[in-house]
Amino acid sequence: MESSKRPLTDPACPRRRSARRIAHRSSCVLLLLVCACDDTAAPEPIFLEIVSGDAQEGQAAVQLAEPLVARVTGADSIPREGVPVLWETLDGDGSVGPATFRSDADGLVEAWWTLAGEVGPQEVRATADGETVTFGAWATPPPPKDWADVLLVEATAYVAAGSIVAEYSVTNLWAGTVELKTSDSCFASPSLWTESGDLVAAEGFAQLCVYWVVRKRLAPGQSRSGGWKQATTNLAPGTYTVRITFKKSLEVNGRPTTLPAFEGTVIVGG
Repeated sequence: MESSKRPLTDPACPRRRSARRIAHRSSCVLLLLVCACDDTAAPEPIFLEIVSGDAQEGQAAVQLAEPLVARVTGADSIPREGVPVLWETLDGDGSVGPATFRSDADGLVEAWWTLAGEVGPQEVRATADGETVTFGAWATPPPPKDWADVLLVEATAYVAAGSIVAEYSVTNLWAGTVELKTSDSCFASPSLWTESGDLVAAEGFAQLCVYWVVRKRLAPGQSRSGGWKQATTNLAPGTYTVRITFKKSLEVNGRPTTLPAFEGTVIVGG
C-alpha cells in the first residue's frame, strides 16, 4: 500500500533554499557597494596665490607692462599641474588674455591685462576650483607734455627767531605716481642775496650734496618738502632776496624736467 506522506526530499525545498541564498548574496553585494561608496576620498583642495603682477600702475586702455602670475598648489603646498584657471575683469571695458589656461609643471598660470578706459583703481579675478585671488591696478591718464604742469611748487621765505627760513614743497597733482630723480642728494638749493645783487656766503644755507642718484616717488596728492635756516647774527640790516632753485639734472618719470625757481624777499633788522 502506498504511503500518502510527502517525501522528505520535496523538490520544492531546494528551490526555496536557493532563493534565500541568492537574496543573502545580493544583500552582501549591496552592502559592499555602500561601503565602497562611503570610502571614496573627497576631492583634493586646491589653493591659489598671487606670485607677481599685482598693484601695477599703467595708462588707461593700455596693456600693463608685466603679466599677472598666479600659482596653483595642493594642501601640501606642492604645485599642481593642469588645473584650469578662469580670468575675468571686474571693472569697465578692460580685458584679460591668459597666455595659459591651465597651470604648468610649476603650478604657474599667467595672463596679460589691458586696463579699462577709466582712470582709477581696477581689478582682475582669477579662479581655480572655487579658490579666487584678486589682482589690483591703478589706471592713469596719458602723461602730460611737460611734467612741470602737474607738479605744484610752493615756497616761502621769512624771518623768525633770529634766522632767515626758506621752505619749499612739490606736490604731485597728477592721477598717477611720479618718480623724481636727481644726480645728487640735493633736490633743491637755496641762495641768499643782498639788495644790490651780491651773493651772501651764508654758512647756514650751505649744504653737503652727495653725488649719487636719488629717487623719490610721489603718489597722487603726495608732496616732497625741504627747508633751510640762516642766522641773521652777522647780517647787516636791510632787504635780502632768497632764491630756491631745483636741480637741472631733475628727471620726472624718466623725462628731463625743469621746475620753476622761487624768489622771495625778507627784511633783516627792520
